[in-house]
Amino acid sequence: MNSDRKKIKLWVESWKRSAVELEKEKRNKLRLYDYSKNQVFIDKMLQWACENKKTRLSTGLVEQQRFFMKIRGNYLLNRNASAFPAACGGVSEQIKNR
Repeated sequence: MNSDRKKIKLWVESWKRSAVELEKEKRNKLRLYDYSKNQVFIDKMLQWACENKKTRLSTGLVEQQRFFMKIRGNYLLNRNASAFPAACGGVSEQIKNR
């Protein structure tokens, strides 16, 4: 298991280093992009976005909080760590000890 932890740590570190280089490359491409050459294409994309926009009546925060309360409610009903999705960060010690 220790070997797996080392491999994961190396993987994370390599991505941290790569992220810096990828960000530099992205900025360079944006800086060097020939906007005048692609003006017609850019205008068409912006026009499409304007024509196909959807009016939002909220920011989504209420829906997000409703989702979190549903997850919390499922956890409290079951009092089981597996009821709290790992994608939501798992169960914190504070929730476990309630």
